[in-house]
Amino acid sequence: MKKKQKKIKNINQTSFYFEDYLETNKKNKFSKKTNYFQDRIYLLFFFFLSLILIFSIKITHLSLSKTPIFNKNNTLTKFILTRRDIVDRNGILISRNVSSHHVAVIPKLIKDKQNFLIKLRLNFPELPISEIKKNLKKKNILI
Repeated sequence: MKKKQKKIKNINQTSFYFEDYLETNKKNKFSKKTNYFQDRIYLLFFFFLSLILIFSIKITHLSLSKTPIFNKNNTLTKFILTRRDIVDRNGILISRNVSSHHVAVIPKLIKDKQNFLIKLRLNFPELPISEIKKNLKKKNILI
């Protein structure tokens, strides 16, 4: 059997830690990059969360507020479709908005022709009634 040797402990002796400078530098750079990446993720998360919160508050505010409902009774139902006069650069009139009417009557469908002529004379005094009488007797379409 061998005798165990006693280890001599020297109080002045200290152990040292050896670290490769290049390897530690790479580790530090990698850890800094991941920290920047995590900071960006947190910033984006906070930004989108705040946007969602703002829009949800706006939507609830609009849904809970009482706004006047558009009522058809308040609007004007008559629209005037008039076009202004068209003039050239010298001020000469080219076109004007003129209202015109076109009437077609089938004489076979008129029951009382005398009553029809009286009503035409009352409503449209400028019409030539004699020509209308001739066309009513011909049994043609009156235009």
